[in-house]
Amino acid sequence: MARTRKWWRKRGFSILELAVVNATIALLATLAIPKLIRSLNRTRFVECITTANTIERLMKDYYNRNGEYPRASGAQNPEQPLIAGRVQWKDDLPGWLDIGFRADGQAYMYRYEFTTTADASGHYTDAIIHVFGDADGDGVNGEYFVYLQDGSRIRDVEIEE
Repeated sequence: MARTRKWWRKRGFSILELAVVNATIALLATLAIPKLIRSLNRTRFVECITTANTIERLMKDYYNRNGEYPRASGAQNPEQPLIAGRVQWKDDLPGWLDIGFRADGQAYMYRYEFTTTADASGHYTDAIIHVFGDADGDGVNGEYFVYLQDGSRIRDVEIEE
C-alpha cells in the first residue's frame, strides 16, 4: 500500500501564506493610518473652534450686559508650556472670571487668551480672541483669531499648523 498524504489533514499555514497575509495587513495600515492621523488632528482643531466660540459667546453676553468688553484681558490659559498633549485650565485668572468662563478642571490641547482695547472715549469696544497650540506635536503652533467689535464678530482667521 502506497503512503499518500491527504491535504485535509495538513495543519497550520505555510510561510508563504503568512507572508501574504502580513503584506496585505501592512498595505492596509499604510493606507489607513494617515487618514486616521488627519482625522485626529481635525478633531483637536474642532475642540479649539468650539472653545473659541464659547469664549466669543460669553464676551458678547458681557458686552450686551455692560456696554463694553471686560477691562481685564484674559491671560494665556492654560499657563503651562505648549506640548502635544492636554494641559489643565486655570479657573482663577482675571478676565476669565469677568466673562464667566469656567473650565471646571477640563484639559485643553490649545492655549487661549483675549485682549480688549478701548476707543477714544475709554469704552472697551474691540476684542481679539487668540487661540494657539501644537496639537499634532510637530513643533509648529497653529493659530486661530476671532476679532470682535461692538458686540459682533467682524472676522476670524485660521493659521494652520
